Amino acid sequence: MQSNLRDFRILDALNTEARRRPVRRRNIEITEYKPTNKRPETHLALEGTVTLLAARHGNRLLAEIREAVARQDRSGEELARRMYRQYKGRKKSRLDKVVKSARKEPILADVLHGDMPLVESLFVPADLDVAFVALPYNGGRFAEGGLVVVEHPENESIDPLDIIALTHAPSLTAAEKAALANVPAEQSGLNIGNPLGPIACGVGLLVAAVVVEVAVVAVTFAITGKVDIEHMAHLSPGTIKELGPAASARELVQMRRQFLGTRFVTRAAAD
Repeated sequence: MQSNLRDFRILDALNTEARRRPVRRRNIEITEYKPTNKRPETHLALEGTVTLLAARHGNRLLAEIREAVARQDRSGEELARRMYRQYKGRKKSRLDKVVKSARKEPILADVLHGDMPLVESLFVPADLDVAFVALPYNGGRFAEGGLVVVEHPENESIDPLDIIALTHAPSLTAAEKAALANVPAEQSGLNIGNPLGPIACGVGLLVAAVVVEVAVVAVTFAITGKVDIEHMAHLSPGTIKELGPAASARELVQMRRQFLGTRFVTRAAAD
């Protein structure tokens, strides 16, 4: 998504709002997710993603999701449908409208992986129980320290957001696994990407608030159940050899990002 000067000015107002607030920092709970059904509309995290689920403190739906994931039982399927149904009928909002709303939020949150920013100014809109952001993931190791949330509350008495991360690694070839294993530890932040890619508008990145308002591209098929996921593409051994481990890791993340955004087909078209 390309930026323009007006977008930067709008987002700078949000960045200024976050900077004037207190700062709280903590690690995010990370859980490996194993779906119990092949249908994507029953998945709490889609293949090839680290999916952030965020809710206001004490939210019951997120508590039920956490319990279902821990038990690895089929109750998570209906919880996934409930989560996606929240987004039905949502429309894309103008950037200035979203930022105006975000500046009034009691908590804005940034999410980091190693030294890589993933999302900025995440908040949970009032009409959602659980907001989610699907981050493209190549299946490699996490950076030292894992995922970190930096919260900017209006004041220290405000309860923190409840945030968990569900990892659903993609299938990998032997060559891809070998390449990811050889990515230097200090570059492991490359293994998870932001939702929009290297060209993102905003102060650093497009604020996750916009992603939340629009939902994410995954919702397009996840809430309808009318599409099938195509097989994820792989890097050939020759390409991996040419690129090297770090560049291969970046390319795998980009492929997952493109997959989430565009690589799906309707059943009607496939029949």
